[in-house]
Amino acid sequence: MGLERSDTLRERFELAGDGALITAAMFSAFTSIALLLSAPFEQSEVPVAVQLMSAVAVFVPGVAGPVVAWLMHGRRISLVAVLGAMAGVPVAGVVLLAFALLTFVLGWIVSPISRADYAGPLAGVGLLTIGFFVLVGRLVIAAVRDLASKGPSRRALAIARVLSAVVVTAFSAAIVFLAFPRRG
Repeated sequence: MGLERSDTLRERFELAGDGALITAAMFSAFTSIALLLSAPFEQSEVPVAVQLMSAVAVFVPGVAGPVVAWLMHGRRISLVAVLGAMAGVPVAGVVLLAFALLTFVLGWIVSPISRADYAGPLAGVGLLTIGFFVLVGRLVIAAVRDLASKGPSRRALAIARVLSAVVVTAFSAAIVFLAFPRRG
């Protein structure tokens, strides 16, 4: 009972990273569209269609991003892959619970610095953000290397990595710019 292909740790890391990056890019794009469509309704009720799009913006990328990465890495969708993806949902729940517990521990660690109730979760999100951008940096460097090489390369995957990184970076910058307006 062997695997269809022998993966190195690096290939698995890249597959997981590409799934996260493509998911983040899709989420950023869908959320941006939903925010732009809801902008005219600042004080009034946002239409149901826009609210449904917001729900789709959360669900669809979580499913489609890993599937797109899986296919771009030259894998086929089999029963084993589907069962593995279904098993991934409870695993993700456990990881989320572990992250929530980590934020409480971080809250205890940073309590001498800040007495704010949100200091632990903020520190956790900060660590998660740093980790994500290190991951994105490694994937973009690999993509640039693939695009610059003369040999056989995975051009479509490299372009998807760079495009996804640009979308996530632009979305993050726009959110920071809008959340922290200039004063003066």
